[in-house]
Amino acid sequence: MNARSEAAPSARAAGRPSTGSDARTSWMIEACLYLAVVVVVGIVFWPIVTQPSEALYSPYSDILSQHLPFRHLLSASVREHQRLPLWNPTSFGGMPLVGDPQAGLFYPPNWLHALLPPEHGASLFGPIMMLHLVIGGWGMLFWLKGHQIPRFARLAGALAFVFCGKWFYHVVVPGHVIFLPFVWVPWQCGLIDHVCCRPSGWPTRRWSALLAIATGMVLLGAHPQILFYSQLIVATYSLLALSRLWGSWEELRRSFGHLVLAAALGLLLGAVQIIPALDLVVSNAAVRSGGLPYDYAARRSAHFEDAQNLVLPSKTRKTWEESVYLGVVALSLAPFGILWPRRRRNSIFFLCWLLFGFWYALGSNGGLHHFLYAYAPGFKLFRIPTRMVLVLGIPLGYLAATGFAALTADSSYRWTKRILAWLLLGLGVWVYNLAPTKESTIALALLALPTCITLPWPSRARLVIECILLAAMVSDVTRYTLPMVDSRPLEEILGENPVVNRLEVPLGEQRVLPMNSEQKGRFTSLPITYSSPAGIESIVGFNPLIPRGTFDFVNRGLYRNDERWSYGTGLGMVELNDRRFLDLFNVRYIVSNQPLDIPGLTLRDEWDDLEIYHFSFRTKGKSLMPKTYLYENTEALPRAYLVREAMVAEDPIEALRTIDPRQTVVVDEGTETDSFAGDFQEVPLEHHRDEILLDVDAGTGGYLVINEIWYPGWQAYDSGEVIPIERGNGIFQMLRLGPGEHKIRLRYRPTSYLLGRWLTLVALLVTLSLLLWPVRGDVTIEEPSQSGRWNRLKDKQP
Repeated sequence: MNARSEAAPSARAAGRPSTGSDARTSWMIEACLYLAVVVVVGIVFWPIVTQPSEALYSPYSDILSQHLPFRHLLSASVREHQRLPLWNPTSFGGMPLVGDPQAGLFYPPNWLHALLPPEHGASLFGPIMMLHLVIGGWGMLFWLKGHQIPRFARLAGALAFVFCGKWFYHVVVPGHVIFLPFVWVPWQCGLIDHVCCRPSGWPTRRWSALLAIATGMVLLGAHPQILFYSQLIVATYSLLALSRLWGSWEELRRSFGHLVLAAALGLLLGAVQIIPALDLVVSNAAVRSGGLPYDYAARRSAHFEDAQNLVLPSKTRKTWEESVYLGVVALSLAPFGILWPRRRRNSIFFLCWLLFGFWYALGSNGGLHHFLYAYAPGFKLFRIPTRMVLVLGIPLGYLAATGFAALTADSSYRWTKRILAWLLLGLGVWVYNLAPTKESTIALALLALPTCITLPWPSRARLVIECILLAAMVSDVTRYTLPMVDSRPLEEILGENPVVNRLEVPLGEQRVLPMNSEQKGRFTSLPITYSSPAGIESIVGFNPLIPRGTFDFVNRGLYRNDERWSYGTGLGMVELNDRRFLDLFNVRYIVSNQPLDIPGLTLRDEWDDLEIYHFSFRTKGKSLMPKTYLYENTEALPRAYLVREAMVAEDPIEALRTIDPRQTVVVDEGTETDSFAGDFQEVPLEHHRDEILLDVDAGTGGYLVINEIWYPGWQAYDSGEVIPIERGNGIFQMLRLGPGEHKIRLRYRPTSYLLGRWLTLVALLVTLSLLLWPVRGDVTIEEPSQSGRWNRLKDKQP
């Protein structure tokens, strides 16, 4: 279908009343567009459709390395305790799970993992990814429908957005599923139009409520970086939508008020995620308090010589992070969007966003990134400038839709379109001459498609070319991406890890330290992929939000090297500096890729040639570990114990080098200290992730040291009465107990979570009331053609 079929006079345009048959036909055509998105996504992910029990697999994916442990915690906690897990004890010795943006704990699609047993959670990532692609495509269709864009062109815009090269590459190959909530942004843009222009019979308050829900979904699930960039687009588009009402002051005031209401409700809907996340960032390593150093933030900037990457996806320096490839077909359609007369202002706006995004992606090579880093709030918190290109699917999808509509319309700019098409073809020839490869030949053929459409073909032939253009838009991106992705049973991907089978350490008893050899970098025989689902508590992990206390304790205590944990994302260590910090950290077992000659460590087992699954830029899937050693630390302190003396120290970490932790606990300045009679006493405990239970016979009294990370939000109860939790030995929890027996219960319930939860619940009730509750006096518009404001806005378009 092309623009000429859209221009055919309808019954209403001809002055005749519309009939039920016309309405049914229009509805069926619309349904076919939405169904087409589902079909295309199903074809692209056909292995997942035919093998739903298998896991989406990529050798470079951190779905299994990072996100699967989070989903395992979610599923296990809901099934065992009927509640969401708020604390993650299996990574870095314990850290908050609530508020961690990478966990997506409150993002509703992630709750699907609670429907299946934890061991089957990996098979859900593929279907959830497909679901988001469909939601994004439908959002583009919904948004573009209000802009009088022909149906086939709307489908082009939907496919350009869903299969935007940079975003699709990130989601599928490295498995950045925390970028998936970006698909709600087209719904935000479409709902902004409905709030400002009300082109249908619903009252404005209902469109505001839906806009708040879409905003809340982005806030609850998206990676902070893509959240920040995408909401910049949404905010500027809101201003563009309001500018159309300039001069109609009453309508401008009303629309602005509804947009503010929707934004406020959206923020409150996301409060249960945002407030704990802010709390987590404040408690993070010191680098987070003032932003990232510029050299680190500007890493992986694009280069001018990478311009070929715009049309040749493989012409990039390293990985997907440096890539700025969006898709040859979609980019070739974008310039024609300026020629679409009905929405030229919008097309110019989104073209400026495209140029801005590419300029920003140059990072330290373009100047714009440094300026925004220095003077604009928020920009210095994020690294990798090329990630700005991730959100350019919004302007690209819009421009692809309007460009497709302009190309297939015969009424205007005929020669301008032909000249522009031939210029693009000339660009393809130039790229081919730079690199005459098979890849550049395909790019040249794709750039020739817009030129073919501008030629005087019969209507049926043009329809065939348009269908080829839509198919090429999908295959252009997927043919570079899908060969790197597969579906396999999880057991086949991970294989059996004999280290896990040998340890069998119950949750809450002893911790494990997986060490790395110098030759293997951060590789280890016990990555978090294996240890976390088994309930093994590791003091390493992969998370940039590691608490500052843990960061200092490990670097200053164990290694004396602040570069070993680079911003808390991993651990690459060669030798231990002071083994007593292993004892303090309750580390019972050490898994090493090299032999260790440290007093107090006993070799328990060793293995040759283990194949272990890792996330890596350099290896594909499994890494071969030539040698693996398992040592037991017989001097490790128990998980909970009672000591009788306390010592105040300005620097607890240095003080711990000189004291006997079985006799004395080091406390912060300002803590009251006493001496109690009695000996060192081990205390058994029950650990339920974010809840710990202990029965203690303190004798004459003492200090109960619980080897769980001290963190704001932990609450302690002694026989139901609240007692204070103090910090002992630098980073652990300590309770001061009087004589006699005590029934201790600790649970993690941070104030930020409780506040955010109530704000979200209140906002949800308000949003649902706006959406469902009938209110008198709402101004509704029965038909788009009867809306004076909507028609005036159409007339204002150039």
